Amino acid sequence: MYCLEDPESGTQKFSTKPDILVKRGNETTIVVDTKWKRLAPVIDDPKQGVSQADIYQMMAYGRLYRCARLLLLYPHHAQLGAEPGLCSRHRIVNSSDELFVGTIDLMKIRTVPDQLGVLTLQCSIKG
Repeated sequence: MYCLEDPESGTQKFSTKPDILVKRGNETTIVVDTKWKRLAPVIDDPKQGVSQADIYQMMAYGRLYRCARLLLLYPHHAQLGAEPGLCSRHRIVNSSDELFVGTIDLMKIRTVPDQLGVLTLQCSIKG
């Protein structure tokens, strides 16, 4: 999907491609974007190293894919302290959209689909 279109020529620019789209029928229910950098522990950085550009990217995905649930997914590591899973939940101001931050344990590669399933289920539950 492209995010910009020239109004005169119809030429489309700036292709977008989220890593994972969770769908129910034709409806996108969750947009997941994976990141390959390490989250920082909250004690070191309240934003945990999540970049402003990543947030803007997710907000654009939400709008383009008409999806109210957005998940930034990071690899889990021991310095985070907690178990892998949902780390934080945020409401996007002036909307009902929500952005979630979660981790999965890539050292347990066989369980990654199950871990992702649990995370997407947690993101689907309104809170």
